[in-house]
Formats: sequence, C-alpha cells, structure tokens
Amino acid sequence: MNEYPEFDHYISETLTQASPPVMHQINSDVQRMREKNVQLYDFGQAIINMSPPRSVSSFLKSVDWSNPDYQRICPVPGMKSLRKKIAQYRQKVFDKPINEDNVIVTCGANHAVYMAINSISIPQDDVVVFSPYFFNHFIAIQTQELNPHPIRLGNDMLPDLDLITDDIVNKKAIVLSSPLNPSGTYLSADQLTGLSKMAQSKGTTLILDETYFEFQKENDPPNLLNDSTILVGSFSKSMCIAGLRIGYLIAPHNLIEEMLKLQDTMVISPNTIGQMAADKGLDEITSHTSKVRKELKKRSKALSEGLAEINVFDEIHGDIDLFHFTKLPGKKNGKTVKNDVLLAEELLKKGIIVMPGNVAGQQGYLRWTVGNISTEEISESIPILKAFFDSYSE
Repeated sequence: MNEYPEFDHYISETLTQASPPVMHQINSDVQRMREKNVQLYDFGQAIINMSPPRSVSSFLKSVDWSNPDYQRICPVPGMKSLRKKIAQYRQKVFDKPINEDNVIVTCGANHAVYMAINSISIPQDDVVVFSPYFFNHFIAIQTQELNPHPIRLGNDMLPDLDLITDDIVNKKAIVLSSPLNPSGTYLSADQLTGLSKMAQSKGTTLILDETYFEFQKENDPPNLLNDSTILVGSFSKSMCIAGLRIGYLIAPHNLIEEMLKLQDTMVISPNTIGQMAADKGLDEITSHTSKVRKELKKRSKALSEGLAEINVFDEIHGDIDLFHFTKLPGKKNGKTVKNDVLLAEELLKKGIIVMPGNVAGQQGYLRWTVGNISTEEISESIPILKAFFDSYSE
C-alpha cells in the first residue's frame, strides 16, 4: 500500500477519462503471479525474445561507458547517418524520392505516432481507427483531446475500401497499423496504395504504423505511398532491440521541421547508444529478419497445431507468424464462453498470459503472440489450455 498522499489538485480530465495503459495492467497481474511462483506461458506481449543482429551485439559489448562521446545527446532529428540509412531502407514504398531530411528518429513507434497525431490536429478533431485497433493508438488519440472514430473491420479483419469512403470525410487523420495489431492481418500493396490515395483525395492524413512490415511475406510488392501519408516504423521487433526504444517517422520536410518542436520538448533525441546500435544493425537487417522469421514460423506452427487440437475457437486470424487472433464461441460443450476479459483473467490463474480483444475494441476475442515464448513452452502449455477449456464455463 502506497502511503504517500494522493495528489489533491486538479488532474486533467483528458487523462482521467482516457483508457488505462493495457500492458502496465497486464504486467502488474503477471508480476503478482510470479510472486506466487506460478509457471507462466507468455502469449501476451509481442516483444521478440531473440538476440539482436551480430553487429549490434558486438557494438554494445564494445561500448566504453566511461567515454563521454557515448553520453552526448544526438541532434534533435537523430543521427544523420542513421536517418540516411532509414531513408534508403524505406525509399521503395514512396512514390517520390525521400532523404534524411524526411526522417526523425524516435523513441519507438508509439512516440512517433503520438507526434504525428499531435502535429496535424487540434482538439476535437475526428480521427479514424480500424477496430480492432492497437490500444496505444487509441489512447494517443484520447489523450490529445481528439475524438476516436472506430470503423469495424470486415470478417477477414481488413478494411473494405469501397465501404469506408464516406466514413473518412471530414476526418483529420486515419491511424492504421499494417500488419494490424492485434489481428495479424495486413493490407496488400494495392490496398495500402489505394487507401493512401483515398485519404489524400479527402484531405485526410494517413498515419501508417508499419512496425511489423518486415514479417509480411518476403515476395510482397511494396506499397506506393504519397506525401499525405506519415510513415512510422520501429526496430524493436525487426532488430529485437525493444529496450533500446528506437523507431522512426517519415514525412514531408516542412512537417518534419514543425515536429522537431515536439521532439525537442519531449525527448530532445532518443538515446545515443540505441541510435548507434540501430545504425550498425541496418547493415544486416535483411539477413537478421530472415532468421527471426524462421524462428517465429516454428513457434507459430506449434501454436496453430495446439489451437487446432483444443478446437474451441470459431475463427483464427493472422497472416504473419507473430499473432493469432481468435474468436470465442458462444458455447463450448453446452457451456457459455464469450467474455474475453474474464477468460483472460482465468487463464492467467493457470499461468497462461493472453490479451483480451476488449482492450482493442473487439469483444469476444483473444490475441496470442509467439514473440516471447519458446516452441517448447508452447508445447507445454497446450495440455494446460485443453484441460482448462474442457472444464471452463462462465
């Protein structure tokens, strides 16, 4: 019990009325179970528990922490060499040339999305999200006094562009992750190019979070994005360096110049060591990501086979080998199974960590991720899950 007095002055209603931080609550619950010495199987957090690229590991081992050069603050937009590499890395998805002046290095993708939303909106603007949405996108909209406008995805967990044309009229922005978190589905290059053009024609900014784009099929053609699109990315997953908090944002130069006011006020610049590490890692990101994909494919296969054996879910979505998004049945063996929040709480008591779809605006679903769990642990968890669902009722 915290005995420190509560804050008795005004607390912003914008914050108190916003959704609570999802992973903070889940991690608190997990810590409580750890203290009870419960064996945990983590299908909850999409952190990838693999080693970073060799060049990153070698660099981090070589750092002389007494050298003041490693403690200096980088330029506000980020290291020039890193920004230049990012521009080269992502050039093929844009319909016009980009360079380092179109790039800001950020403290992960969440920071980038927050700045992107802030830079193009004023309070009470309407912002579109597709439901199920990434919960931090939704909270970023709420905490900036904006109105989230959820549009339900289709049965295939993808937006139908023919049906949403009218829904984005007079909307300041569309915030979308592709591949989508939590569903693991993703828009084709043609669909994303079409959405980018549609948004531009309506005077709407598309904020596209491609944190997981490296895990799409390797032969997928690139998108072709226009200058009404703000592209967000991250090296947390592709380089397995989530703790270093290095992401990026790509946008027209005049918008970047305005965003630097936010960057300088919020963080000045992301940590120097992390930027240096990402700069090294980009030289081998393609080969490293290929290794990560192979491991995730094994884990995803193990989970898919296990879920098929349990045979309790009406639908299983996921086009990348990181997420499974499962729909609960109305009944199982004559028993009601539909409250995802209650179900996630009960599963945690058995040591199974999953995320309820309710936190992403989609009740009756569970999100499973294989980023932070081994193939062996997945196999160990299946009998526990089977026994649980055979006896569970609400």
